[in-house]
Amino acid sequence: MITFFKNSNLARCGRSETGSSLDSLDNWECKSDLLKQARQVFQRHVADTAVHMFIYSFEADLYLDFDKKSIFVIPSSSTFIAALLKEYDAGNRCIRFDLIKQDVRYEDMIIMEMLISYYSSTCVVPIVHLSRLLAFFLIEDYASQDGTDTLEKRLAPDDFLLPFISRFRLNLYAAMLYEAGQFETSQLSRYAVVFGRYNSLAKLRSCFLLDIHESIPFDRGVYYKYSPNSQILSPVAWYGLDQRPQTLSASQGVCGMVLATQRILLEENIAVNPSLVAIREESFLRNSIICIPVTHKGQKFGVLALSQDSKQTGSFSVLTMGKLCILSSFLSLELHNRYLLDKVDNEYFKVIISLSHMLEARDEYTAGHSERVMVYAMNIASQLAIPASQYDMLQYAALLHDIGKIGIPDNILLKQSALTDAEYEIMKRHPKVAYSILKDLPYFTEISKIILYHHERLDGNGYYHIKDVPLLSLILSTADIYDALTSERPYRSALKQSEALEIMRKMIGTVFPDTVFQALLRFLETNPKELDFTELSVFCIM
Repeated sequence: MITFFKNSNLARCGRSETGSSLDSLDNWECKSDLLKQARQVFQRHVADTAVHMFIYSFEADLYLDFDKKSIFVIPSSSTFIAALLKEYDAGNRCIRFDLIKQDVRYEDMIIMEMLISYYSSTCVVPIVHLSRLLAFFLIEDYASQDGTDTLEKRLAPDDFLLPFISRFRLNLYAAMLYEAGQFETSQLSRYAVVFGRYNSLAKLRSCFLLDIHESIPFDRGVYYKYSPNSQILSPVAWYGLDQRPQTLSASQGVCGMVLATQRILLEENIAVNPSLVAIREESFLRNSIICIPVTHKGQKFGVLALSQDSKQTGSFSVLTMGKLCILSSFLSLELHNRYLLDKVDNEYFKVIISLSHMLEARDEYTAGHSERVMVYAMNIASQLAIPASQYDMLQYAALLHDIGKIGIPDNILLKQSALTDAEYEIMKRHPKVAYSILKDLPYFTEISKIILYHHERLDGNGYYHIKDVPLLSLILSTADIYDALTSERPYRSALKQSEALEIMRKMIGTVFPDTVFQALLRFLETNPKELDFTELSVFCIM
């Protein structure tokens, strides 16, 4: 049971002998319960009437019949609604339709006439709070029309109507806020999926501010990543700033204070808080600010700091803080999960790199080949915008694509001249060898399939004459071919980039599709002609 204003001065404003009978308006469990009680109170005090209630829907920005929501839909932009507010501002609390006809446009006049005829109503009681029309009652009068007992007399505005409106509007506003909060919570739940769509921790950190901005308007925002070893807060994502914010120590500034106390800071006007005005580190924090620690089960990930100072965004409120708490919990959980996955992935990655190096140690000419193929393949995939879930598979497939060569004899694998037909047939076994090694390992089942087909062609003339080649295998094949052409081999020198691309253009449509080749071109055009692979993370989008 929710009780609002029962003991407050607001609840007692305008209270007369009818005051105690209005107490039921202060006790409600939901908005629907409140509206039913309001109707009962009204009809009990005003004899021979029926009340039809239209309530504002914040979801649809419409006024809907409480009982028959599909009968009439009245837009909040209607001149009928504007006319009601105009009369309310003029002091009228029970408005006859004749008073507002001159202010209603023709297209909205039809709506008004339908309301009059369908509900047999004679007047409207608007429920206004903070200059906003929350609802209006259509009053249907059953009394005789001889003028001896008019609706105005029965309403007794000073004795009933004004106290009723005063009490009801406060509770309706509270019920609407409560309902809006529930709706916002349900809407915010989508962020659990939104944050999970990013294929890397770095991508998540750099993009989630834009995601949050869709639900919570702000003018400037910074997310600081906390590094426990160095005890610093590093800005990794920012919005609305012309330059990178400064790095903070864990004890510096507003964000350092929030991190240390693990408490949310909400200040509607930073200028009136002397302790905050004196802080100079986060100069982007002006007017209304909110800072929230991002943590999960005691693990500190960082601090999110937002600022508002424009008329469009206004000031942060307690409701904003509640929404940010929900978003922060989704973010911290995702960061925690990514942290754990990254630890596992790093171990996998180390093992795979070791296996790759072990294989390449047999042949000095192929040293670094798998890692370069990984870089090319991952960036081709990025250009093609493949699903995030496939990046890891492609990355590991690229590193392990030649692991099957472990089963190829040295006299063939390390041969300094061209292979004979018989030797070539043996060499062609290596994708199947790789597949047999990896296919029964749960994590590598799909990866083994990518490797199995990485020497297949679109025209079906690959190693095993497969025509329906998976896209990831075609990406891997394209990257493999490019690196092979541009690398030293015992039987030829490395080709220049232009020479390799010219050869590959002749393979379009037969070996790989043009879309994959164009993706490789886009990557090469936006990066140095001679790539430095000493820092793989520069080019690899892991």
